[in-house]
Parts: sequence; C-alpha cells; structure tokens
Amino acid sequence: MSIQFGIVNLDGEPIDPQMFTQARAAIAAYVHDLPILHVERNIGLLYSASRTGHPRNQEVRADIPSTGAICLWDGRLDNAADLTRKLGDGLNADSPEGEIVLVAYKQWRLGAFPALIGN
Repeated sequence: MSIQFGIVNLDGEPIDPQMFTQARAAIAAYVHDLPILHVERNIGLLYSASRTGHPRNQEVRADIPSTGAICLWDGRLDNAADLTRKLGDGLNADSPEGEIVLVAYKQWRLGAFPALIGN
C-alpha cells in the first residue's frame, strides 16, 4: 500500500510548500521512509509506502522526462514485456515499469491506460 498526495494549481500559481509540510506530518506515523516529493511551479506530488506488514519488492520512483509528463508509479505491470516490444522507443527488458508507462502515455495518450495490465 502507499500514500499519495498531490496538488495542481490550475491557475498557474506556485504550490504552497506549507501544504506538503502538513501532509508529511500527517502521514509520518504510517510511512516506512521519507516521502518522495516533487514540486515544480504549480504541481506538487508526495508519495510514501505505508506500513502494512507486507514488504514491497517493487521500486517506487517519480519519473519526470523531458516531455514534462510525470509518472508516480507504485504498481505491478504484468504485461511489461509485451508493452516493451510494442512500444520500442529505446525500451528493453531492464526498463523500469514507470518508464514503460510514460512511453505508453507519450505514444498513445489516454489510450495507454486500457493497455496497462497489472495492479
């Protein structure tokens, strides 16, 4: 399980860092590690694994490529190998799942979501 928190100011106003200070304090008792935080102008994302008693083997990462798309991936992509073959774009068997999801979104936009199989 994970805890995710995000804010997008659609008016373009910068994110108030105090919001994330408060969010970190609110989740402190439930998280394993320091949260991953990404704040850029009017977008802010916070992620942390919660304490469920079940260890996670998945890598959690926030991918921010040059396209400007942001992917906070905390999941299992069961069809990663199939997507890697279909997408090309420099992906290979060692590509992180978050990167595969970003490339799928870059190529297929909203059509990428039905193609993602997993949890």
